[in-house]
Amino acid sequence: VSNSSAKTAGTSEFDIEIPSSELSAPFDEPFDNPELFAVTRGALGGNNSAYFKITGESGINVSYSGTDGDFLAGQDLNDDGDGASKPQITWSGIDISGEGGLQFSGDFGANGSNDYESDDFLRVEYRIDGGAWQNLVSFVGDSNGDLSEDTDFDGTAEGTALTGTLSEFSKDIGGTGSTLDFRFTARANVGGEDFAVDDFSISLSPVVQFTTSSGSVSESEGST
Repeated sequence: VSNSSAKTAGTSEFDIEIPSSELSAPFDEPFDNPELFAVTRGALGGNNSAYFKITGESGINVSYSGTDGDFLAGQDLNDDGDGASKPQITWSGIDISGEGGLQFSGDFGANGSNDYESDDFLRVEYRIDGGAWQNLVSFVGDSNGDLSEDTDFDGTAEGTALTGTLSEFSKDIGGTGSTLDFRFTARANVGGEDFAVDDFSISLSPVVQFTTSSGSVSESEGST
């Protein structure tokens, strides 16, 4: 393992650093090509104030920071022209054969000011081998009118509030199998209720193995 150190045999403390560059990523979504996913409810499009689309800041009436080129944005989804108040996009058939320790990460932001209601949400779910959909990360309108993380998926916000600067959220994906599907669904149906998401990825979490009898240390990705 590079950039790591370990004490000699017989000791009990190990100081190990695994560079992020050593992790592999079986899936990456930079939101620069709508052909990489399927729109499974609604449609991409709209104008600069009512929309659900891949865009840069020049195409909408809201400014964000922390984006990486184009991103997926939405606002006033009732009036964006597709007739769907809760649009949804889905990624299907991601090969995870032989992999474990999967982790999702994505950048999320919302730039409204005291605009969001309790039934507004952003939600990412997943399923393995066509099983039941499982919650992965969710944000709902809180008592301050912000979109904040619903950490236990009970419909009430308890966690970090989103802002106009996108923040990364990472979540472990439980289970193993052959194929992974995941989907993103949003509800924000009034002008001023806006959001942006960017850089979704599925990566492998590293597992550090060590043997106390020899003091040796090894590192593997996504398996033990």
